Amino acid sequence: MERDDLRALGGVDSGSAAVDLSALSELVYGTEAFQPAFDEQLTPAQQKEREQATAPRARRLPLAAAAIGTVLLAVAAALVLLANAMVAQLSAENAALHRRENELREEHRELTVAYETCFNRGELERYATQVLCMSRPQQDQIRVLPEQQEDRVEKLDEDLGRGTISRELRTFLSALMEYFA
Repeated sequence: MERDDLRALGGVDSGSAAVDLSALSELVYGTEAFQPAFDEQLTPAQQKEREQATAPRARRLPLAAAAIGTVLLAVAAALVLLANAMVAQLSAENAALHRRENELREEHRELTVAYETCFNRGELERYATQVLCMSRPQQDQIRVLPEQQEDRVEKLDEDLGRGTISRELRTFLSALMEYFA
C-alpha cells in the first residue's frame, strides 16, 4: 500500500513514522486496498500461479466433488443399463418358460386321455380280440377247483431266536411239509 492510502485510512501521522494498526483491521485479504504495490511488477503467468497457490481449498473442493459426482453418475447409469438388459433377458426367458409350460399342459392332457383310453374295459377287449387275436373262453373251458383246506396262518413264537437250532429246524420242516401236503 502506498502512504497516501494509509493516510486516507487515518493510520499514519503526517509528521512521524508511527502507524496506527487498528485501522488496518478493516482491510480484507483479496480486496484492492490490500494488494501490495509490487503486484503490478509481476508477469501474468506469475500472478496466475500466485492466485492458484493462495486460492483457498474451499474453491478446489467443489471441483473434486463435481468430479466424484460425475463418476458416480456414470456408474449409476451403467448399472441402470445393465439392470435393463437383465430385465429384458429375464422377460424373454419367462416368456419361453410360459410357452413350454403351455406345451407341457397340452401334452399332459393328451396323455391323460390316452391313459384313460388304455384302461377302458371296452378298449381292452377290442385290443385283446383284434390285435392279440384272443377269444372269449367257452363255458366248457372254465373249471372251478374246489378248495380242499382252508389256508392257515401260524404265528411263530416271539422267542424264536432263543430256541435251539434243532427246534428251529423242526419248525421250519413242519411248516414246509404242511405247505406241500
